[in-house]
Amino acid sequence: MTSRSLPATRSRLWRAAVAATAFGLVGCAGAPRNDPLEPFNRKMFAFNEAVDAAVLKPAATVYQGLVPSPIRTGITNFFNNVFDAWSAFNLLLQGRPADAMSDVMRFSTNSVFGMLGVFDVATEMGLERHGE
Repeated sequence: MTSRSLPATRSRLWRAAVAATAFGLVGCAGAPRNDPLEPFNRKMFAFNEAVDAAVLKPAATVYQGLVPSPIRTGITNFFNNVFDAWSAFNLLLQGRPADAMSDVMRFSTNSVFGMLGVFDVATEMGLERHGE
């Protein structure tokens, strides 16, 4: 490549970047669409924020302060075990039977040997969680 072609290449790249930006912004130039549910959505959002501030955040703070970490871990493991069963079903519907069977094995192992999933025995056995 010669020193003469380098500025020409930069110029072409600059023009291509400007053109791509211009084409990208064209999609934003349309007329705004009115959302018929916007008033409801705004009220629902405000309600959810109020419930979160008044009830959920204080409850979560008290839960975290009062319940010891090993018990919280056991509760999390229990619900993760339930989600593994749903994940297996979802993986089966996606046509991934090997991953589905792996999650079925996780669910079965944790349900039987992990006291309904309170202890995550399957991870220690090397059974991977797919989380679908």
